[in-house]
Amino acid sequence: MVWAEDKKGNFSVRSAYGLAREIGVVSGNTSCSNPAFLHGAWRGVWNMNLPNKIKHFSWKACNRILATKDSLFRRKITANNFCEECGRHETTMHLLCFCNQSTKIWSSCKISLPFNVQESWSFLDTFSRLRCCWEAQHGKLECWVSICWGIWKSRNEVQCGGKKRPGPIIVSDALRFLENYHSANVKPSQSSSDTQNSAVWKPPPPGYFKVNVDGALFTKSKQSGVGVIVQDEVGNVVAAMCRKLDLPLGALETEAKALEIGMTFAEEVGLRDVVFEGDS
Repeated sequence: MVWAEDKKGNFSVRSAYGLAREIGVVSGNTSCSNPAFLHGAWRGVWNMNLPNKIKHFSWKACNRILATKDSLFRRKITANNFCEECGRHETTMHLLCFCNQSTKIWSSCKISLPFNVQESWSFLDTFSRLRCCWEAQHGKLECWVSICWGIWKSRNEVQCGGKKRPGPIIVSDALRFLENYHSANVKPSQSSSDTQNSAVWKPPPPGYFKVNVDGALFTKSKQSGVGVIVQDEVGNVVAAMCRKLDLPLGALETEAKALEIGMTFAEEVGLRDVVFEGDS
C-alpha cells in the first residue's frame, strides 16, 4: 500500500493532517489552529474600541463559555442542548447567526459579510476571518460584534421573562449603545493656535528675569495655594517656590495674592530687573 500524500509513499500523521487541512479549506469547514494567527485574534478581541462588557462577551464567545444550551449541556446543567426557538443544537454560532430568531435580526441589518459563514465554524474562527477581511474598514468589526452582543442580550432578557423585541430594534439599540460609547470617550480636540498659545513660554527681554505666578483653590478644605517660578531669558529655572494658604479666598483674590508673594520672593532672591506674568 502506498500513501499518495508523501513523496516516499509512507503514511505519517503530519501528512494526513495536511490533507485534512486542505480538504477543510476547500469546503470552508476548517478551523484556525495557527498559534500566531490565534494570538493576533486574541489581541484583536481586547484591542477593539468597545465597552468592556462587550469585549468580555466576545472573549467568552471565543472561549465557548457563553451560557448556551450546548455549553450548559456539556457541563451537565441542562437535560438537552436544543434551541428553544428552532429545536436545533444551540451552539454559540447557532444562537448568534443561524437560529431562526437571529437570522431575522441579521436580515434587518445593513452589514454584509465578505464570505458565507459556516455553522460548523467557532465564534473565534469567524471573528478571526472577519478581522482579517475588515482590517482596512475601521469600526465594521466592532459593529458586527456589538450586534452579536445585542442578540445575546435580547435572548437573555426573553429567558428571564422579558418581551421579545423586533430585529430592527435590537440592531438599532446595539449600534446606538456603541455610538454613545464612542461619543463619550472622544477627547475634545484643541485648535493648534490655542495649543501654541498655552504651551509656548515667551522669554523676557535680554537681561531680565521672568516670574510666572499662579494660584489654586481647594474649596472642600477652604484653602488656597500659590506657586512661583523664576526663569532667565533663555528659559533656565533660577528659583521656584510654592505655599499653601489657610485662607478662604476667591479666585481673583488668590491670583492677586500669588502676584504679591511672587514679588516678595523675587526681592528675597535678589532680583531687580523682573517681568511678572500670571494666567489671568
